[in-house]
Amino acid sequence: MITILLAALNGAAQQNYVVFEGAEQNYFVDDHPGSDYSWKVLTSFNPDTEAVANDYTFISSANSNEISVRWNQAGLYYLDVVETDITGCINRKAIAVRVNANNRGIVFNSSQSTACYSFSGNGFDLPIQTLGDGGVALDEADFPINVNFSVNGTIHSQLVSYTQQILSIDEAWFTADPAQESLVTVQLVASRDQQGYDIPVLSGSNTHSRTIDAIPMLEFVYVDDSVYQDNAGQYEVQFTNEILGNATYHWFVDPPLGTTTDVSAINSEAATIRWDGAIGVYSLNAWATDENSCLADTIETMVEVFNPDTTVIEPPKISIYAGPDTTVGACEPYVFTDVFPIADTFTYLWEPATGLNDPTIANPVFTPEETRTYVLTVSLPLGLQLAIR
Repeated sequence: MITILLAALNGAAQQNYVVFEGAEQNYFVDDHPGSDYSWKVLTSFNPDTEAVANDYTFISSANSNEISVRWNQAGLYYLDVVETDITGCINRKAIAVRVNANNRGIVFNSSQSTACYSFSGNGFDLPIQTLGDGGVALDEADFPINVNFSVNGTIHSQLVSYTQQILSIDEAWFTADPAQESLVTVQLVASRDQQGYDIPVLSGSNTHSRTIDAIPMLEFVYVDDSVYQDNAGQYEVQFTNEILGNATYHWFVDPPLGTTTDVSAINSEAATIRWDGAIGVYSLNAWATDENSCLADTIETMVEVFNPDTTVIEPPKISIYAGPDTTVGACEPYVFTDVFPIADTFTYLWEPATGLNDPTIANPVFTPEETRTYVLTVSLPLGLQLAIR
């Protein structure tokens, strides 16, 4: 007796399976030693009418007790098997298979997207849409769905849940460059529902192109870094990498009281700033946003504003001396007495501070522990610093 998995027919065939076009399924009957088996796909009985060859595909041999079938065309079919045992006795069984049109599909919600390069990471989530019959959303019972897709030609696979219908594109799967535009192409290849049935990839919406725009990089190309009070200075920046299209530039002064010029209103690469505030040193900053809304890092230059009635005095030309290299006993304190110059207007810093009673005075006391080398830095008025080892 032949027994077909999941169903056996007594007499006329009855419908036992419902699958979608493209489904591949395995069927088998009990294996009896010495028996021969013959499988066919029929569309009707009395007389037996075989299905058109293109409607199905036998993936494995039709001469064994088991077979794998791919159902290519919608319709009602009967999978028929005949066993002939060693005595010549013939047993025949059939099951009905209803193949439904696979009007389901999987697509990308959009065909393209853009983003600015990010040093914190450039991976991205890509929404997909799964469709059932009539174009409605695929039923939750069909999930999770296994989706095969390629990223710049390399195949990857992910399980997609009903509540999170997205593909997570890892930045390790592609190369992005902060200095130039990068393109990532993601293509849907195949998908199957939780029962292993194909969900066709719909052409025309199966490719998504992700453009990762370069980061604008600025530099100062002209700077008036020393300006008399109440005079104007000229400043200009430019991109160091190729940025196409229009860009918007931004400027600010810190502290802002150095000028009455409304630098926030300047949106070009060149700026004219009147330094009519207090004399002093100011930080002039610039950054830019390109047409893709990508933001350049802020760049900075220093501007010193002088009183036109003040004579600029050059700092004195002096040298410093920390004393000769000295050898002392293990328990014998040593005072750095030979340091010069010494003045109340100078500040001193010995490095490292280890072993010294006060590293911020000219003549500290050294308590020996081990041989050490010290660096003395002397800071003078007007910002001049000198150092000696």
